[in-house]
Amino acid sequence: MNVPASPSAPRFGKADMRLVWAALALLAAAKLWFVFAAGPLPDEAYYWLWGQRPDWSYFDHPPLQAWLQGAVSAIFGHSRFALRLPALLTTLLDLALIAWWVRRMRASSDGVPYPAAAAVFFASPVVFVYSTLVFQDHLMIALLGVAAVAFAIAFERAWVEARDHPGALWTAGLAVGLAALTKYNAGLFGVAAALAIVITPRLRLLLRSPHLWGAGLLALVCLAPVFWWNTGNDNVSFQYNLVDRLSMGWSARMTVEHVLVFMLLAVLTAGPFLVPAVIRMLRRRVPDVAMPWRPLAAAALSVSTLACLSIAFLGPVQFYWNLPAWVAFLPWAAALMSAAMLRGHLIAGMVVAVAFCANYTLLPLAALFGPADDESAMVYGWSEVATRIEAERAARGAQVLIATDYRSGAILAFETGDRRVEVLSGRRSQFDLWRDETALAGKDAMILSDDWHPLGTVVTDRFATVEVVGEIPVLRFGQRLKTYHLHVGRGYAAP
Repeated sequence: MNVPASPSAPRFGKADMRLVWAALALLAAAKLWFVFAAGPLPDEAYYWLWGQRPDWSYFDHPPLQAWLQGAVSAIFGHSRFALRLPALLTTLLDLALIAWWVRRMRASSDGVPYPAAAAVFFASPVVFVYSTLVFQDHLMIALLGVAAVAFAIAFERAWVEARDHPGALWTAGLAVGLAALTKYNAGLFGVAAALAIVITPRLRLLLRSPHLWGAGLLALVCLAPVFWWNTGNDNVSFQYNLVDRLSMGWSARMTVEHVLVFMLLAVLTAGPFLVPAVIRMLRRRVPDVAMPWRPLAAAALSVSTLACLSIAFLGPVQFYWNLPAWVAFLPWAAALMSAAMLRGHLIAGMVVAVAFCANYTLLPLAALFGPADDESAMVYGWSEVATRIEAERAARGAQVLIATDYRSGAILAFETGDRRVEVLSGRRSQFDLWRDETALAGKDAMILSDDWHPLGTVVTDRFATVEVVGEIPVLRFGQRLKTYHLHVGRGYAAP
C-alpha cells in the first residue's frame, strides 16, 4: 500500500535519535531505580496482601492482579523485587506489543523507529508511573494493549478484505475480559471498540459475525468470579464503586472544580505535547495503513474521557481512571508528532520520571518547601517502624498488630511478614471483610497510628485499656517526615 508521507511526521535525525536513546535509557534506569530502592507504596502493599489471601474478588477491585501477585510471591518469595516483578513482566509485554505496531507502521512512509515509539509510549507520565507501580493499572495497560492489537488485526481484515477475523476477535474479547477482571474501568475499552464498529461503515460487517458476539460474551464470562464473590458478600464492591464513590454530594462549584481539575490533570499526565497528535488523529490526518486503527483509538479516547467527565458531575475523578483512553493511541503517537513536539514530550517525560523516583527514594519533594505530604512520607522509615513494633510486641506479649488506616496496615504487613495485621478505621476496606471478631476476642494488640490517622474511639472502644508505649520519628537527611505512635491495647472486645 503506497502512502504519502505526512508533513507532521518527525524526521528522526541523528540528534532526535540521540534524544530517543537517552530517554529510553533514563526511563529504564528510573524503573529499575524505583523497583529496588523505593519502599512499598501503601496501595502496592495493600494489593500484595490480597495476593497472600486469595479470594474470588476483593472490596476495592477485581482479583486478577492479586492472583498474579500471589503466584509471583509463591515462586520468588518475599522481597521488593518479587513485589514489583509483575510490573516488570507487563512492561516487557508492552514493549513486545509496541514492536508489533512498529512493524505495521513500516507499511507506510511514516514508519517510526522502534526506539522512538517505545520512548514516546513510556515518556507519557501516566503510563510510566502506572506501568511501574504494582497497582492494577500495569496489568490493565498490558491486557488492553493485547486487545488493541487484536482489534486492529480484526478491523484491518474487515477494512481491506470485507470479512471477519475469528481468531483476532476472540483474542480481543478475552483480553478485554481479563483487563476488566483486573480493573473495572477497562470495560470502557470494550465499549469503545463496539462504538467504533457501529459508527464506521467499513467495520459494520463485523456486526454480522457470530465471532464478535461470542467474543463479547467471553469478556462478560471473564467477570464471573467478581459476580460470584459479590453475591456472597452483599455486593459490597459494586456498592463501593458504583454507589458510594458516586454519592459525594453535588454543587455547581464542586462540579466545575472536578471537571476542570480532571481535564487539566488528564492532559498534563498523559503529556501536553501529545495534544497536536491527538488533533491530527481526530481530523483523520493519518497514513492509509493506520485508517483501520483510527476508529478504535478515537473511540477509546472519546468514550473513556467522556465517561470520566460524566463521573466528575457526581464526585472527584482520578486522572489515571482515564488510562484506557491512551492504550490504542500511544503506540502510533510518534508517527503523528512533529519533531518539536517529540522532543518536548521526551524531555518532559524524563523530568517526571526522575522526580517520581526521587520523591519515593530520596526525599518527598514537598519536604523541600515545607512539611512532607502524607502519601509520600508514608513510604519512608518502615525498617525502623517494623523493628520497633516487633520488639514492643514481644516485650508486652501482644498477640495482634493493629493499624488505624489501611495504608499503614498494609505496609506493616509487608514489612513484618505478618499477613494477619488488622486495621480499625472509619474508612471501610478489605481489612473489614477479613476481620474475625471471634478470633480476636480477649487478645492484646500493638496499635500503630500517626498524625494523619490518629488513635480514635473506633479503636479505643474495643479494648478494656489502652496504654501509651511511645513514638517512632521518621527522619530523612535530618528532617522529620512524620511520627508514628505506639499503644498497647488490652482485652479486645467486639463492638
